[in-house]
Amino acid sequence: MLLAITLIFAIGRIYIKFSNFRRLFVDDYFFIAANVVLVAGTAMIFTCLPYNQTEVNVAAGVEALPPDLTHQLDLDVKYQDAGVFLLNAAIYFVKFSFLFFFRLILGNSGKLKTWWWCVFIFTIPCAVVCMCTNFMECPAFGEEIMSKSSDLSNFLDDSF
Repeated sequence: MLLAITLIFAIGRIYIKFSNFRRLFVDDYFFIAANVVLVAGTAMIFTCLPYNQTEVNVAAGVEALPPDLTHQLDLDVKYQDAGVFLLNAAIYFVKFSFLFFFRLILGNSGKLKTWWWCVFIFTIPCAVVCMCTNFMECPAFGEEIMSKSSDLSNFLDDSF
């Protein structure tokens, strides 16, 4: 529902900007990219829901252990990773959209334009680090600690 509301407002914004100015600006293209990536990331997250639900049902004992559970869990992780990456990219596309909108507002003001460049240059590495650190493993909570505390792994160890 919220995605539909977001898309309605996005289409309305693009329509109004295009009808008023007869062209789109850089911030509009970042805004369009943010919405496209948001839809793709949401689709990825919804694609992994059946695999995630199977994992929960097996752990709870509601569903029998499927023969391809490891394959399903691998797909779940891949879809979740892709979805999280795309949703983070959508956030940063919105940030860049705001940055370029403010640049348009600033015009030719010298000192403020310098600060704009500082913020822009700072935002690029922040985007890269924030989007890539989701896939790094914390050394204090590594895979073996997570697997020992997982009910699913205990269930799978007992089953085999």
